[in-house]
Amino acid sequence: DNTPPNLISIVPADGTTISPNTSTIVFTFDEAIDDNLFTPSVLSGQLFVYLEASPAEPSWSVDGTVLTVTLPTPLPAGLPLVARFDSYFDLAGNEQTAPIDYRVDVQGEPDFWPLDVGTQYEYFEQWEYFEPGIGTSSGEEPQYYQIDPDGPNVRWASYADSLFSTTNEWDIYRRTSTEIQFRGFYSNFGGEIEDVSLSPPVVWARLPFAIDSWTGSSTADAGVGTFPVDYDVEVFAQEDLTAAFSVGSPTVIIWFDCFRSVRSWDVDNGSSTGTNTVWYAPGVGVVLSVSHEEESTGETSDSTEELISRTFAN
Repeated sequence: DNTPPNLISIVPADGTTISPNTSTIVFTFDEAIDDNLFTPSVLSGQLFVYLEASPAEPSWSVDGTVLTVTLPTPLPAGLPLVARFDSYFDLAGNEQTAPIDYRVDVQGEPDFWPLDVGTQYEYFEQWEYFEPGIGTSSGEEPQYYQIDPDGPNVRWASYADSLFSTTNEWDIYRRTSTEIQFRGFYSNFGGEIEDVSLSPPVVWARLPFAIDSWTGSSTADAGVGTFPVDYDVEVFAQEDLTAAFSVGSPTVIIWFDCFRSVRSWDVDNGSSTGTNTVWYAPGVGVVLSVSHEEESTGETSDSTEELISRTFAN
């Protein structure tokens, strides 16, 4: 046998729009495939996180000709499911070098930041902090967030570990039909409490996401005094973002069709200024956040948070 294997079909077919209730993707070949060498060179980040949430692992038929990929349902609207296989082999070692390029999209308009209560996120953070007279410190660590209920709002709550049992810090957001509002934040570290409300709320994102820009002003109330906040936001055209954690691995993870949003702010007339650049992936939310902040006293801080896993709300 010196004949390479061939792909007969994929269901649903490449390039189609699929139902949110699509529960499987099925690859059929004309002969048994070496499953140890059937590895995608590219996966969309969206497919990556939904495979993590799948009720079953991908499985091969007994004769090795059919691969069934099980998906959790319902799938969110607009979710791009993308996979590329550069080549694949039969059991005799014959290589098929004609690549498989596959993409389907879930029907409907995507949500670029679904604030569903109970959803949990794990990010990998790298940070650096400079303080005059002391110097620079830096580090890296996982960060855990969960979307918690808060009346008409939700909390983007930071948790101490992957058990999601203890939180003492959160941002407060409210979603309306036209925007996502940032309404304040709370923290309690060693009894030092910050409880800040913003009025009017900061327009964090306009809905639906699109190329856009806007400016705004707010007043922050910390309970012991108020101070002005000015900000501007620009949202750029959709782009694909390669996940840094996957670079150099056999499978590169790419977040397809992200909107990039850049926010700049000035708190209390120059006391604190900074920028925050965020990539929002359809059906998933924040996949990368890069921040820089400067204080009038000379301190600076930089941080990068990259999404590495997500657990979906029930």
